[in-house]
Amino acid sequence: MAMTYPAALDSLRRPDPDFPVPEVVGVLAAPENRHLLEYVTEDPFGAHVFPGDVADYPVERFLADLDAQLADTAPIHLWSYIPTCAYRCRFCQYPVVLVKGPQSLVDDQAAEWVDWNIREARLWLRRVPNLARAPIGEFNVFGGTPSLLPVDAIRRLLDFYRENFAFGPDTAIRFEGDPSTLTPQKLETLAELGCTKVSSGVQSFDDEVLRECGREHTPGCAWTSSATPGGPASTGSAST
Repeated sequence: MAMTYPAALDSLRRPDPDFPVPEVVGVLAAPENRHLLEYVTEDPFGAHVFPGDVADYPVERFLADLDAQLADTAPIHLWSYIPTCAYRCRFCQYPVVLVKGPQSLVDDQAAEWVDWNIREARLWLRRVPNLARAPIGEFNVFGGTPSLLPVDAIRRLLDFYRENFAFGPDTAIRFEGDPSTLTPQKLETLAELGCTKVSSGVQSFDDEVLRECGREHTPGCAWTSSATPGGPASTGSAST
């Protein structure tokens, strides 16, 4: 159920006192921009439709319709969500799970999310059988910060989707991360597993902007990550 307009306005007017008030607050609170605020509160991910969003459209019917549509479809984009992050950026509106601590703890918790991701994917395959046969044009692993995953977990995740969905020779594989966790070893593993695109949450090459965003990497770290030889093609992104 979407937040009501008055509740959304009230939420806007209660910013975190530890940080500056974002300029966008005034824009979204303006009466003439009510449609923008309602859009943001209805769907923070942007233009998705989830089961239950549409009145008088039961989940079972949604799943049946989806299965019918996938029976004869052009190549689709398939997304896999890993919601873990090492910290929350100040501009972030997405639901994430913070993972902090010794590397062994981070690896264990991140790998656990791969278990849950695969478990959910199996549920979708069981309820929507044609999902296994629909041609995959592009496969995206997004977050969160999927590059927090240890190498063996990345391999396990990508192997599962390759083996259980209709990947073809032209399927593009995109993996999201941030400059501090896209290590040379992980980039080499991604290239080995057929990943052709990396979306790296650089945000800015300006130290002051990074500090204001709450990012914990430096411009130098971003340059080093993007210049790593042997990895997939890398693109700067504001998505992480």
